[in-house]
Amino acid sequence: GVANMARSADLQNSLVGSGIIWPIARCLLGYDPTLEKLSGEQDEEDAEMSQSASNTHARLAARALGMLCGVMKEPKLSTPPNHALYDAMKVILTKPLAKLLRNKRTKELLLSLNCNVETPNRIWGVRMREE
Repeated sequence: GVANMARSADLQNSLVGSGIIWPIARCLLGYDPTLEKLSGEQDEEDAEMSQSASNTHARLAARALGMLCGVMKEPKLSTPPNHALYDAMKVILTKPLAKLLRNKRTKELLLSLNCNVETPNRIWGVRMREE
């Protein structure tokens, strides 16, 4: 998918130029951290499956965005750096959250984006998500 296409600088620039960032960013905000805590004994299987799919898409979107920025620390996921996109992500997501795009494990970023977080380094809430 998008993450694999980010391995080529030309494709990476074409994807960013086409506006792929906005649908990817929207997927990040579809993550439901409460689903991770639920047991498998839910009667609402369809809703759970749908939200589970949204969580999977959010994890893949976070990894794709990190690869499009070219900031992944994992050698298998390294791509050409895209400084302009990473600088934009630092403005859109804030610097501490954009820094989390480097991680292979996306849970910390997704939790920060979808929960209210107020620490000395991160402030993220409902109002910021809406913007």
